[in-house]
Amino acid sequence: MRIRRPLATLTAAAAAAALAGCSLLSGTAATESDGTAATTATTTVASTAVAGLTPDEARADNTDVAVDDADLAWDAASAVAVALDGDTATVTDGSGVTVDGATVTVTAPGTYVLSGTLEGQVVVDSAAEGLVQLVLDGAEVTGTTNAAVDVQDADRVAVVLADGSANTLTDAETYSGQAPTASPTARCSRPPTC
Repeated sequence: MRIRRPLATLTAAAAAAALAGCSLLSGTAATESDGTAATTATTTVASTAVAGLTPDEARADNTDVAVDDADLAWDAASAVAVALDGDTATVTDGSGVTVDGATVTVTAPGTYVLSGTLEGQVVVDSAAEGLVQLVLDGAEVTGTTNAAVDVQDADRVAVVLADGSANTLTDAETYSGQAPTASPTARCSRPPTC
């Protein structure tokens, strides 16, 4: 039986962003010559006050995340390229992802390489068993009404930084439909509701 659960796997960069409650994330991950990511990552995280909370208060409800090194390796040859372009995106040679205006929705397990700039949101909503890999390769995603990356449903998700890339996830200043006391973050998984 499938159990709906929150984001299960993150790279060190995404975990650091969630832990810091920040709205800026950039970093790099080493890549093997065949295009697969190695398991090391370097991150730079800018910590800002979130809804009047100190960084320690923002991190208080966080839990440890187990990272499986196999979830961080990826093959460029089998990945689906998603070119972000302002308020839209283009999918090249692949399936499992749809674009509706400024919302890019991943609907199936697989590897998706995101590059470019998006003023919108990347949503992961996959009921299928398997790993969804979001490889950020020079991606800048700014959430305009919610989190930049919103994991609504997935068996496993890994966010991987491509070698030599600078990437930024920025959440909206306020979320649509959000309770006034809720704290926005650049990455969200359910539960809890963002």
